[in-house]
Amino acid sequence: MDVEVELDTNEDASLDPDKNYLIVGNENYFDPDKLFNKVSFADLLAELLNFPYVNFVVASKSEEAIKQFNENYAEVDSLIEDNADDYLTRLSLDPVVKGFLAENINTIYYDMTTNEEMGLTELIRLPFYHGMIKDIIEVKFI
Repeated sequence: MDVEVELDTNEDASLDPDKNYLIVGNENYFDPDKLFNKVSFADLLAELLNFPYVNFVVASKSEEAIKQFNENYAEVDSLIEDNADDYLTRLSLDPVVKGFLAENINTIYYDMTTNEEMGLTELIRLPFYHGMIKDIIEVKFI
């Protein structure tokens, strides 16, 4: 079966139950049906890789810039988790969605442990394993 990709930016469009959608960004949190009728991309990749899926990485050619960033944001994990209820009450979201976020906020990590490094390394190597690139990519973590 060939995959047909369409970009649909119509906010008023209803989802066709016979089609699959890739919904990105805040759209996932405005409609509880979209939130609970889905497969998590991160969970699926983590299961396939047998490592955690890393969504975002801060990278720089400057080791000093990375060290400064780490110092500035060292407490971001506890700051967000300790104030999550306060932050969520300020958001204009469906109560079901707020409950989902409150229950899952502790599954977000802001540290790069060895496990996350291995997961990211395997993810970056996938194009090599599938013959899309000729050289394997080596990642240097500091």
